[in-house]
Amino acid sequence: MTKRIMITTYDEQLWKDFEEFVVETYGSKYAFYGKELEKAVIYHLTTMGFKDYPDKVVFPGEYGKTPEKDIERTHKLRGHVKTLFEWITKQPELSRIEYGLLCNFLRKKCGLVDNRTYKKYVNILVDLCVLKDIGKKPYMTYQTMEKESYYSLYIEMGVNVK
Repeated sequence: MTKRIMITTYDEQLWKDFEEFVVETYGSKYAFYGKELEKAVIYHLTTMGFKDYPDKVVFPGEYGKTPEKDIERTHKLRGHVKTLFEWITKQPELSRIEYGLLCNFLRKKCGLVDNRTYKKYVNILVDLCVLKDIGKKPYMTYQTMEKESYYSLYIEMGVNVK
């Protein structure tokens, strides 16, 4: 069973440090906040003597990159994200992509019509290091990253590398 929680922190630096920790540990903050917050709660309850979680507790020094099979983001790598990813990777001449071009592709090939939906899919590709926002304002211009930086996504999505 999964539970959604909302966290309010009054120490802005604490949250920035947490974000930095997650990115350094996993290489991305996408899909790993919950995993790290759960580890923190388990660690706190265990060290405070409230309850023992012998099969779940992770002590400092045991952190590291999550094995590929445990990556929780794989459910996001299907459907329209995969279609957009395939299209971008099969356009070697596109080192810069305008947001409007991405929107047109999503409209024509995927049948999507809502601007919030376009932003959602573009943000996923930014989080996955496929695109980098280089515009003066958000949602203007994107640079496609080097294929080596997201090569593991080819395997995860089952995209033909040729």
